[in-house]
Amino acid sequence: MDVLEYKSLQDLAENKWDIALHGKHSDDRDKEIRSFLEAACAEMYNFSYIPHDMLSFLNGAPVELHYLSDELKIFAGRKIVIDATSFDVAELAILCTALNDSDLKNFDVIYAEPHEYSHDSNNGEKSFNLSESLLGFEEAGIPGISRAIPSDEPKLFIFFMGYEGDRFRNALELSELSGKECSLVFGVPAFKFGWDKNSLLSSARAILENNLQDAFLFCGATNISGVNRLLQELRQKHQNELFFLVPLGPKPMSVGAIKFLCSDKNTALLYDHPARSSNRSTGIASIHLARGFLS
Repeated sequence: MDVLEYKSLQDLAENKWDIALHGKHSDDRDKEIRSFLEAACAEMYNFSYIPHDMLSFLNGAPVELHYLSDELKIFAGRKIVIDATSFDVAELAILCTALNDSDLKNFDVIYAEPHEYSHDSNNGEKSFNLSESLLGFEEAGIPGISRAIPSDEPKLFIFFMGYEGDRFRNALELSELSGKECSLVFGVPAFKFGWDKNSLLSSARAILENNLQDAFLFCGATNISGVNRLLQELRQKHQNELFFLVPLGPKPMSVGAIKFLCSDKNTALLYDHPARSSNRSTGIASIHLARGFLS
């Protein structure tokens, strides 16, 4: 995998693909990425996953998850790009694992950072409302990707920390973990100077109440390769544990975690399926392109 960073979509103008896989476009950067991909790709395919039904849709046609990898084989021999900006983590994980199972590993992933996240301010503190609703954490909510949490087997929960402290508290309540079974990965440095404090402040109370002060790890919020390396290093230290990845933070960290998920058979995803708020961010900042994502 080769990850490149660009300052504007115009800088990517020479890139061309046969197929673009995208999700719902709802805010500024989603719409700009879609316009760029419509010009850069021969065909656009919409993909979505409905958690309640555990059913995926490809260009509106329903596809059961265990048949998705076979369905995607129609893209063999074609250049594929996935628009990570418009997907939630579950959809992105489902697509990447299905492409991996189809032996279509040499696809690209594109992601655009926001210029600013929408938020409210109260007494100098920012409150981020990035999700309209939460389905809640389900132990085995995504067939083939999530698993039931064992009570008597070694396990490690790896949280990628974000701005929504309620989601972190909900995950802690479900997992009933001990401090030794937990790592909290903060995005440092953040997208922008000072943004790193938002994830710490939003979860500070839950961290203190659960005595997790010694569980901190750090990796750049936009460092896709760095997150994958961090997880590989954790695997060397914890060779027998079942890893539960809990992506609550910046999308590039989730992208790096999904790359690891695709290669490590003793890793599962723990996810609460937030419904993304409309206009949750404004503007577009740097764009990241991961070439040959699983190759």
